[in-house]
Amino acid sequence: MKKNTKEHKGAWELAATGECSRFLPKRLCFLRVFRAQQYNANVEEEKRTYKPVKQLPREALMEIFRAGTASQVAEALWSATYHDPDWRWVQTECLRFLTYTDLEVRRAAAICLGLIAVFHRKLDVGLVLAALQRAGEDPEMKAWVEDSIADIRHSMKVQ
Repeated sequence: MKKNTKEHKGAWELAATGECSRFLPKRLCFLRVFRAQQYNANVEEEKRTYKPVKQLPREALMEIFRAGTASQVAEALWSATYHDPDWRWVQTECLRFLTYTDLEVRRAAAICLGLIAVFHRKLDVGLVLAALQRAGEDPEMKAWVEDSIADIRHSMKVQ
């Protein structure tokens, strides 16, 4: 992959300054940013805005997981991943939503599984990788699954 094209240069700059660079090596950040640029190429720039991950209490998360909209469930997965100290509970919820009907929720669940490994350096690796491999059979999930698996392999030092 060439780094010197205009498209790649922008991804490298974002990777160097992006949020993920605090946790991941520059190469993984670049791949994540570049892939996001490819998938979001048809989205108008003004529609994309940064939204910090809200911290929600466990009771609120459980209520959203039980009866929330797809968008609320995805946001709740992000909240749990970033803020809940019980990595095993978050992993269980992410695995449950990895087979949800809505694509946004499935993608959030896949990425959050990788972030659990990054943030906590703990994960039921065999269980999670097997579930991600199954989820990756869906072409609409493949890129998110690959990113998550790369995060897990890097953070957990597994091949």
